[in-house]
Amino acid sequence: MKDVKSLLSRFLLFVPIEITVKKTAIQVITKELSLKNIPIDVEYKNNIVFLKAPPTIKHAIFIQKEKLLKKINEEMRGVSVIDIC
Repeated sequence: MKDVKSLLSRFLLFVPIEITVKKTAIQVITKELSLKNIPIDVEYKNNIVFLKAPPTIKHAIFIQKEKLLKKINEEMRGVSVIDIC
């Protein structure tokens, strides 16, 4: 008898793109800016990443905007993020 997990594993590929972009953007931002335990909320609409974070963190992100966009697009092959707001 097969496990339910093995039967449902093929459906893991059908995760909405918004969720994967959110996770990837948060990972890249926290890694590049060396942030720990700082709340960053991300929304993804129309190829734009919208941030909800403290103003000092947003400022640091906007300073390194091009670098972060490049890293996010490298990790998310097939998805184009054109801006961070």
